[in-house]
Amino acid sequence: MNYIITWGVISLLYKINIDENKLLKDHCGAVHLDVPNYGCTGVLISNRHVLTAAHCVYDYSRARQIVGSEIQCDPNVELLPMLDMTIYLGTKCPKSGECPNGEKRTPYKPLYVIPHPGFDVCRIVNDIAVIELNEDANLEEASPICMAEEDDPVLNQTVTGIGYGMDGRIRPDKYDPGLQELNLTATNEWDGKINAT
Repeated sequence: MNYIITWGVISLLYKINIDENKLLKDHCGAVHLDVPNYGCTGVLISNRHVLTAAHCVYDYSRARQIVGSEIQCDPNVELLPMLDMTIYLGTKCPKSGECPNGEKRTPYKPLYVIPHPGFDVCRIVNDIAVIELNEDANLEEASPICMAEEDDPVLNQTVTGIGYGMDGRIRPDKYDPGLQELNLTATNEWDGKINAT
């Protein structure tokens, strides 16, 4: 059975300070996708494959248009050009431009982008995609995550969600696209979905 995690009440969300946090190795499978007009998060699932949201690989800005006071959606939006996507692995330096402390990182490009065939940009269903990188991941920068097996117990366990993006709370670094972490407890499972609070 495949599990989908549904997040309930956000109990703890904090931005990870890369310079101070020595536990970043726990998130070494994190991936930052730099795409036109926004950034997205993914996760390295093999030495060459990234799992991400399908809306991250489509020209989402063209899908939804404001007409008068209504938002209209065009379901026939196209994939972003692969040359417009840059993928950064690991947690050392997710932002474009110079890295702090002179660290080096490898910019990757997609070789293939495979969205879920049932993805609907207007209803945001089946919002998942796999990106094949143009070369194997540099294991000094990142390593694939370990996924839970079907029979691994997850209920009453801590599940951790990570992502790059803006923080909705009022804070001085609100618009810094740093890696954020959310720890939740898996409370129940039904029909392949895990609810967490």
